[in-house]
Amino acid sequence: KESEEGEREEGEEKEKEKESEEEKESEEEKESEDEGEGRIDEMPTLSNEELRDYSISDLKKTISQCEKQLQDTSPNLGILAQYRSKRKDKDARTEEMDEITKRRDEARELWINYKDKRRNMFMEGYGVISLKLKEMYRMITLGGDAELEQVDSMDPFEGIIFTVRPPKKSWKNISNLSGGEKTLSSLALVFALHHFKPTPLYVMDEIDAALDFRNVSIVAHYLKERTKNAQFIIISLRNNMFELADWLIGVYKTDNVTKTVSINPRGFALPEPTPSSSSSSSSSSLPTEFTKAGCGCSHDDKSSSSKENSQVSRGFRRRESPWPMLEVPDAQQIIRNHSKTLPTQKIDAKLALGFTLAADVKAKNPHPPFQASIKDGYAVHSTDGPGNYEVVSVSTAGGEKVGELPPGAVCRINTGAPLPPGADAVVQVENTELVELNEQKEEKIVKILAKVEKNHDVRPIGVDIAAGEVVLQKGDTIGAPEIGILAMVDCLEVEVYKAPTVCLVSTGDELLDWTNPNKERRHNQIMDSNRPMLKAAIEKRSPHSKIIDGGMIPDDLDALRSKFQEYLKTGVDVLVSSGGVSMGEKDYLHTVLNEMGTIHFGRMKMKPGKPTTFATIPRPGSDHPLLVFSLPGNPVSSMVTFELLTSLSLSLLSGKADPHQKIEATLAHPIPLDPFRPEYHRAKIQWDFSKHCYMAVSTGIQDSSRLTSFRAATALLLLPNQKGVLPEGTTVPAFIL
Repeated sequence: KESEEGEREEGEEKEKEKESEEEKESEEEKESEDEGEGRIDEMPTLSNEELRDYSISDLKKTISQCEKQLQDTSPNLGILAQYRSKRKDKDARTEEMDEITKRRDEARELWINYKDKRRNMFMEGYGVISLKLKEMYRMITLGGDAELEQVDSMDPFEGIIFTVRPPKKSWKNISNLSGGEKTLSSLALVFALHHFKPTPLYVMDEIDAALDFRNVSIVAHYLKERTKNAQFIIISLRNNMFELADWLIGVYKTDNVTKTVSINPRGFALPEPTPSSSSSSSSSSLPTEFTKAGCGCSHDDKSSSSKENSQVSRGFRRRESPWPMLEVPDAQQIIRNHSKTLPTQKIDAKLALGFTLAADVKAKNPHPPFQASIKDGYAVHSTDGPGNYEVVSVSTAGGEKVGELPPGAVCRINTGAPLPPGADAVVQVENTELVELNEQKEEKIVKILAKVEKNHDVRPIGVDIAAGEVVLQKGDTIGAPEIGILAMVDCLEVEVYKAPTVCLVSTGDELLDWTNPNKERRHNQIMDSNRPMLKAAIEKRSPHSKIIDGGMIPDDLDALRSKFQEYLKTGVDVLVSSGGVSMGEKDYLHTVLNEMGTIHFGRMKMKPGKPTTFATIPRPGSDHPLLVFSLPGNPVSSMVTFELLTSLSLSLLSGKADPHQKIEATLAHPIPLDPFRPEYHRAKIQWDFSKHCYMAVSTGIQDSSRLTSFRAATALLLLPNQKGVLPEGTTVPAFIL
């Protein structure tokens, strides 16, 4: 027993020593605040009763096994300190990584936002420029087509392919075009860019070098219209380009010094003759020098001219007109120079249809004013991804405001409805499945099948119209779409150009008033068809113009003088007369116009309409002279010259652009030509889908008195003055009526 007790005491001492070491290790481990570290439990103290349950031999055997196992394992107890050190280092690095990750995510979010904004801005410009490019190229080439196409539809910045289809040709890449075709394509793109984002100054160096006469004229007139909002400096050697310029700058070099000279072409005009009784010479005998005063014309004494012309009509008939023959484009340019826009007025936007804007219209607020859904579907958090989600709200266009959408939920949404706060994308309904209905048979759980990116199928705020954006420009004519835009931006009042006041008169003893119910026709009288016809034409071309019926004036010089003096007092802007301008013995209009004002041209190189006359008469107290269009008496001549000349002036006065839309048409049959004057042939124009061109069919006999030749006419064909016949299939210019 003593031996066993001694061994037991010795074992207890060893156990106590072991417990002491374990307590020290436990205290060291308690100092660590790491959650992941393990702890060694304290050794229990056993009572005598508890010790009886243990066998000394079993304990010795266990101790022996543990000592042997301890010797075999050779544990490094110092590893705990190393572990704690490494753990602290890891935690510091983890904290640093979390901070860097947070900064990275913020930078990534900013980059994504800027990337989306850049893409949206690019696509907005791409859409506008693409549509305008097609319009510009079609206008410049009279029927061509152009397209901008993305190299990669998923990445618009990968590149743009520019292809065009010139009239009657196949589609080509711009790099494969000829010089002239490439110039027109490039100009169309420049004009489209100018429409999207105008700049105040353009410099163009010999852009017309590879263009023919027709294309130079088209480009020149377009540039002329754009100079209302920008300045164009054009280096050119083509007459029909710089003849339209506001200023001509010549550059030359003398004595090794470069010098310039500036010329205002508006200060020059062709001389305009005054008919006299002693002169019956042709236009070649007229003076040809330019003068720089007033209208630029030399005139004889007005009173003597009137007296001499009266003697001419009583004594003998003139055999030749004293007026030089003027080409139609030259006459149109003279009219442009004298048809300055009228003053402006502010009117109710609802009544602005047909008027021309005199000031830009800007949007006060963005449109849409909220993030809107492009599709019917479900508003989601783009970070949620595919899966089953609860439908927590419904957003409809014009419906009640919806609360914030929490993550892990979706909002049912309709096209045009606002996105709920928190949502950043829309999954279209086709990419979902219904999972569960609630008791009210409404959607409760839906399955999202597709992963969408942020802003998917979402129309951002202001994507259509930004706040402060110019939605309509000065010079735009108000049509149905423009009325819609005014309503969209809540614009109630617009500034527009006033429409001209027009007085209509007919001259001639042979005329009978069509509107007089008590008229009695004599054997030598005809109905006055010109006045009602021209009235209808003015109402069509300038619907807001006030039209004054000046009635009919007999072929009497004093009556003409009296009536014209009367018209000057009525505030009329334009006077349109028919008859009395040809070579007849009682054609006194040239005399009256020469007495009261300035005749700018009195004879045209065209068929019909040769004796057409344009003059201006000063109006006391007004910066705008009275514009007088004296049209021929033959009804067809009167109508043709109205379309080509008078309607141009009415458009310019009211701030509109040139009304003449010009296309290329193909003759459906042969047409004989006039060898002396270009002819404006009445025709019907139709698009032939099989031939991919406009086909022109003559309206029949083209006599200037045959008004029925205008019936159903949709265009005036410009036929060259030459002998022979134009064969079927010939392409000619056509002015759309």
